Amino acid sequence: MRQSSYTIGAAQKEIRSLAGDHYVSINLKVAKTDVTASLVNGVLEAGTLIAADGKTVVTSESATTAYGIVFQDVDFNNSKGTEVVPVMIHGFVNSAKIKLDETNGAVEKKALSMIAFL
Repeated sequence: MRQSSYTIGAAQKEIRSLAGDHYVSINLKVAKTDVTASLVNGVLEAGTLIAADGKTVVTSESATTAYGIVFQDVDFNNSKGTEVVPVMIHGFVNSAKIKLDETNGAVEKKALSMIAFL
């Protein structure tokens, strides 16, 4: 088992709409090569949509691969290639903090049927 330590230089983002509310998140193995387009300075940010296979979400006018929302920032800068990412699949989120597709955000919201956007 690989263990590493690192220093968190910034506060975690809170994507939930209600503090202490009910939510369900699962762990998903994500390869850095599969989410390179979604990384910001090597970090997969909380609020980013992710597909069930751990890849970047692809959305069209009628369909999307969105499965859940990254719950906490995950740093891929010192990664060996794969990290375990917490993904929210049920709960209440603040819409302003979620990165939805600009033109097809409604399709993504509909696909995330167990998440309420407030």
